[in-house]
Amino acid sequence: MRHVGRRVRDASQADAGGLKSFFDANERWLSTVLDEGLRTKVFAFKETAKQRAWLILGALEGAMLVARSYGEPRRFTAAAASVLADLRADKRSKPRRTPVRSASR
Repeated sequence: MRHVGRRVRDASQADAGGLKSFFDANERWLSTVLDEGLRTKVFAFKETAKQRAWLILGALEGAMLVARSYGEPRRFTAAAASVLADLRADKRSKPRRTPVRSASR
């Protein structure tokens, strides 16, 4: 894990302004969408919209990193489905299941 952390730190130092701007813009947009979803009772969660945006952004970016490193897009799809299902005000709605296949063939 230290190796990944070092890569992220190096990337952040190389493009700190651009990377932070990208995440800030996504965080602002997502916070607005989450606020609206709470207001209209489409979404349900306990933390603030900004805190939930941090969680979603971190979860999806991390899932993307892992999926790319394995060359398995379904890892991202499964994570995204879970994150989205957790937002639903009606928790009875089930996320679309993504079949998980064994890595060994």
